[in-house]
Amino acid sequence: MHGTIVKPLAWKGREFPGSKIDADRPGAVSVPGFGRVYFGEIALAPQQRRLTMVRVDLGSPVGGDFACADVMDNGSISP
Repeated sequence: MHGTIVKPLAWKGREFPGSKIDADRPGAVSVPGFGRVYFGEIALAPQQRRLTMVRVDLGSPVGGDFACADVMDNGSISP
């Protein structure tokens, strides 16, 4: 099961030009020329819990992604 630990996001002041908060996925923001940023993701599976505070899918032609403050219990990371 996947979810988020954040309340729906809202802009404080003016947003970055062209960026959008995803209405269907609380905690997700699309930034043109950069990619998509996800905040406070949680994944639950039998015998395993994972929390990722910030994850980024880069929007370049080459692609790429990274995560910050990612923790998991009772499991192992698989490719």
